Amino acid sequence: EESPEAPIDRHSVPSARPEKGLRILVVDDDRTWREILRRVLSQAGHTVQCASDGVEALQCALETNPQAIVADWMMPRMDGVELCRALRCIQLGREMYFLLLTGRDQEEQIVAAYDAGVDEYVTKPFNPRILLARLRAGQRVMELRDQVEAERLVTTQQVGELSRLNRKLNTAAKTDPLTGLPNRRGARERLEEEWQNSMRSSVPLAVIMIDVDHFKLVNDEFGHETGDRVLTEISEVLRTVARGL
Repeated sequence: EESPEAPIDRHSVPSARPEKGLRILVVDDDRTWREILRRVLSQAGHTVQCASDGVEALQCALETNPQAIVADWMMPRMDGVELCRALRCIQLGREMYFLLLTGRDQEEQIVAAYDAGVDEYVTKPFNPRILLARLRAGQRVMELRDQVEAERLVTTQQVGELSRLNRKLNTAAKTDPLTGLPNRRGARERLEEEWQNSMRSSVPLAVIMIDVDHFKLVNDEFGHETGDRVLTEISEVLRTVARGL
């Protein structure tokens, strides 16, 4: 496309800067247009990189991951629509806001650009206010997407934490807090499980019940703290001779 006859009036560029600028990749084979775009976007508070055609822009986009791309349509080697289509084929490119600059305004051509994945377009010669307004709209969409993703991650973490706590509570409900061995509830569930396994496999099941003789005398003579230590030691012995405890 033809170069502009004169630079854009600096007074037509809004002076207000966004709270947080975008990382923008400008793509145009015309050096004058690239400089105009770089100046307009930089003055608006954005961080700008430039590429001279679609092939260079594709490599730059993959290396630097810009948030937005402002690309001319008509360029050698790879035009703006082809660049957009190539980026939309990968996850990284699908997250970039793509604004197309074009002198074309025919309905079929514009529809084809949207079908290729273009988010918005601005006709050349462009009005800086319109260009920046379209970018602000894109920025709001990206911020909303990031917010949704952040909330999704928080929800995932909360679900994971709740699942972990539920498993911990379930384990605690089946475990004696002193010895760490299965309590009555845990023992009954384990017995039912072993019984079902025995019935399915036709393997005999043996159950042994043990008791600690004269344990009450230990508590009465040496105190409950000592009795607790005895139970803990007995549980450790049982773990060494019985499976699955």
